[in-house]
Amino acid sequence: MKTLDLAPRAPETAESPAANELPVKAANEDSPAAGALYRLIARRPSRRIPAAAAVASLFCVGAAAAYLWGFYGAEGLSKLTPNELVLIGLGAALPIILVWFAAYAIWRGQEMKLMAEALARTAIRMTDPADPASEEIITISQAVRRELDAMKEGLAQALAETVRLNALVAEELDAIDKGTGRAEERTRVMGELLSEQREGLGELARAIGSESDTVARSIREQVDAVRGLVDKAATTLDDAGTRIVAQTETLARVSEAARAGADATTSMLDRQASRLEVVANAALSQADTLAQRYETKRQLIGEAAERLSTEREKLEAVFEEHRDNMLAADQAMNERTQEIGHAAAELAARLNATFDNAAERAKALDETISADILRAVAEMSEASGTISRSAGAATRAIGATVDELRGATGALGEDVTRAAADAIGATVTQIRAATSMMANDVTKAAATLSTDIAERTNALRVIVTKAVSDSDHAGERFNAAMIRLGGAAKEAGRAMQEASSELEARLSRMPVEAAASAASLNHVLQDQLSALASIADIVTRHARTLDRTSPGYAAPAHAGETPPPPPRPDMAWPDASRPADTSRNWGISDLLAAAERLPDRDAPPKPGELTDGMSDSEFHRSSLQVIETLQALAVDLDRALEQSPPAELWQRYQAGERNVFARRLYNIAGRQLYDRIAVKYRGDEEFRDHVDRFVSLFERLLASASTRDRENILAETYLTSDTGKAYLILAQASGKLA
Repeated sequence: MKTLDLAPRAPETAESPAANELPVKAANEDSPAAGALYRLIARRPSRRIPAAAAVASLFCVGAAAAYLWGFYGAEGLSKLTPNELVLIGLGAALPIILVWFAAYAIWRGQEMKLMAEALARTAIRMTDPADPASEEIITISQAVRRELDAMKEGLAQALAETVRLNALVAEELDAIDKGTGRAEERTRVMGELLSEQREGLGELARAIGSESDTVARSIREQVDAVRGLVDKAATTLDDAGTRIVAQTETLARVSEAARAGADATTSMLDRQASRLEVVANAALSQADTLAQRYETKRQLIGEAAERLSTEREKLEAVFEEHRDNMLAADQAMNERTQEIGHAAAELAARLNATFDNAAERAKALDETISADILRAVAEMSEASGTISRSAGAATRAIGATVDELRGATGALGEDVTRAAADAIGATVTQIRAATSMMANDVTKAAATLSTDIAERTNALRVIVTKAVSDSDHAGERFNAAMIRLGGAAKEAGRAMQEASSELEARLSRMPVEAAASAASLNHVLQDQLSALASIADIVTRHARTLDRTSPGYAAPAHAGETPPPPPRPDMAWPDASRPADTSRNWGISDLLAAAERLPDRDAPPKPGELTDGMSDSEFHRSSLQVIETLQALAVDLDRALEQSPPAELWQRYQAGERNVFARRLYNIAGRQLYDRIAVKYRGDEEFRDHVDRFVSLFERLLASASTRDRENILAETYLTSDTGKAYLILAQASGKLA
């Protein structure tokens, strides 16, 4: 007999299609047999038993009170002793206790009856558990199948959406690759254009620098030459004055020699004046040539600046167009990326919601089934214990039956619990494993796809942004370079124009000043010659008078004989190897006099010297090269004497002032410099090599100048320059001059 036959049947109703679609409820909520068992277990004895016991107790109390009142009265009750009152109370309470004991026995008997009936029906139901378990398993499997179908549909939609997103991403990547290739090609073209412009600007800057250096050196050399000529003229005038004084002292004896010396002086002054005029004309012609070259260079620089401005405007237009295109592509890429991100986020949210619902339903099913089974087993165990205790006291037959039922119920309950728990656990485990695997796969796929899309998008955005920024920076640098170049060209043109104006002004003033100086000198010499002629006439007349008045007439000396000029004192040159003599100060005149006494000064140069078969321009160019070499050696000498030269000297040297270190060598005052040079010359081999090379090169330059200029004007000009002064100091300190 099945369990459903013992329980009251629920009214049968046709299941509507909507009922099948409702979500699965917890276990035992839709089973009529389980509900009937629960109601049987939950039944309690009638509440009228305690009420009847209470009424009977009140009746007993009232009867005892009426009896005592009628038998003893009020006075009799007050006269009773405590022992009597206790006995009377016990006698009155005994019926009440009996009544309540009977009521409790009746209540317990009814409760045991109800529990025995419920236990019997539960045992009968548990003997045939296949139908409810199969129905529950079918219900659970249908729910699981519905969830799996829903998950399959969601996965199919997710895969379709993923395929569509992959196609969109592939299209976007192709478009981005094409745009990147075009941007790279344009960037390469712009780089080539910038390289060509940079090379042209570098060549132009080098040409301007070389021309500026050449012009500056030429101007400085011309100015030094003019200054040397002026100094030479002053020295010559001083020498002429000295000679005039000497001739005046010996005028009585050598009037003819004085006239001859005056004639020689006049001819020498004429030669000096003519030479000065030639030098001035050459300087003017070179200045005109330099002015023309400056004007040509200025025009070329102006044209180059205009062309660079035009190219800069074109490049700016190209840069603006490329930047707009890149910004538009970046904006479109951002929009596509946002759409892809939103779609991926929606897909992930939908999948997560589906997986969460499935997991929650499986968890709810597991918890509900386990809780119901455990509760039923616990209730059955409790009911079995209660019935066994009650039946043991009530009847032996019920106790034997309960023992048999308890054993069967325990074994059956354990089997059913184990089988149901195993089946449900295996099903739930499989569902959870499949759900978790599917969720993990889909989550990983979505995360990988989103990460890949994000990385590619970020990389492309970084590339585009970097390209735009590089283009902007390149344009800015090019604009700045163009602006600086234009400013430099304008400054160079302005400086050249100012230098040309100043040079023209100086050259225009130079002939006038030279002519004025020559005129003044001629006037002074003519005055002196006229005075000398007057003195000579007076001396002649006075001599004739003496001859006529003297007693004896002496034969005159030979007219052609002239006494030799007074010897010129030579100036000794100190030896640098001896200890420093601080008692005597040597001046630049002493050094010049000692340098003029160099041996073989007038000897012809050796083969390979500067003067072998050279024209004036070639000799001038070779002299410039030697002077530049000497100035470079002066840098090494200054660095050797002082380990860290001031930064200002380097800046002036790099700015074109090549003789700054040579000037520094002889501007350092004091005898201590000579001692330092002598000590370092003896102890430092590298310094000695530099000094020997400097002295030998300068002596070669002096020898070549003396060979080409017999008047030694060019050699004296070299000696009075900054490099010549440095040579004299080094030669004196190293013992080359003695």
